Amino acid sequence: MQDLDRALTYGGLVDEVACVAGGMAARGVGEGDRVALHLPNSVDFVVTALASLWVGAIFVPLAVTDPQARVAAIVADCARRWW
Repeated sequence: MQDLDRALTYGGLVDEVACVAGGMAARGVGEGDRVALHLPNSVDFVVTALASLWVGAIFVPLAVTDPQARVAAIVADCARRWW
């Protein structure tokens, strides 16, 4: 997997997802929680989305091009656990 800034092998992807998932779990994120992702299309987005799924959470993708008011409304509506 790669974007303009970096690339990951499959093993590297699994390692990063496990690390981020561990951080989420340590902060209390778990099954059914919503995780707001305000990231550009990138390796980081994929890693964080997969980590959310790994801990059983639901990721809520937020477009970085949306106006701040729209992002704030979506975040408020989704009752996110982690940002």
